[in-house]
Amino acid sequence: GLLGAQRVELDLKREETIATRIVQHLVKGPDIAHDRLSGVFPQGTQVISVTGEGRTAFVTLSEAFLGKPDGAPADWEDLTVWQEEAALRRRLAIQSLVLSLTEDGRYQRVQLYVADNDDDLPRRIAMAWFDPSMADPKIVLTASPRDEKIMLTPYKAMTMILEAWQKRDFDTLYLLLAPGKGKAMPAPSEFAAEMKDTDVSLLE
Repeated sequence: GLLGAQRVELDLKREETIATRIVQHLVKGPDIAHDRLSGVFPQGTQVISVTGEGRTAFVTLSEAFLGKPDGAPADWEDLTVWQEEAALRRRLAIQSLVLSLTEDGRYQRVQLYVADNDDDLPRRIAMAWFDPSMADPKIVLTASPRDEKIMLTPYKAMTMILEAWQKRDFDTLYLLLAPGKGKAMPAPSEFAAEMKDTDVSLLE
């Protein structure tokens, strides 16, 4: 439920904007060099438009954004766990847009829309797509401000590492670690076995 970071260099064409390229990169997902990160936009999601007005960026994505999450089974819409997972990924997707587009101070918030194609009128998205408990279709997503609580900062990463160690949750702990210089990470099963054999507990 946290967002990691990827640093990229953008090669812009004359007709492109920085904001558009940022959104395109986010929708595409992390590259091979960041294989510990997972994308939060479903495959097939297209960037239809990115514009700005005052301190608000307006982003329109294709309807695929609200479709089947990557890796979900065919009957995912009937499974509560996958409905919750899809809603979580959409919330993370929004904040990935907001955090990236507000990073340089040009914008303060992002309004997200969906549309069928370039000629379709952008539509607001019902909050039920992001929170299944909000069933009223009249409640829609408004312009979203920055929420740094879901950023994987060094402090938050270290806190999660220590909490996972304390709980002996070695699967979570493994995801937050990186190999030392010139070394490779062991397989998850090898790491868990080594931690159990070492048997050093963090009490508080």
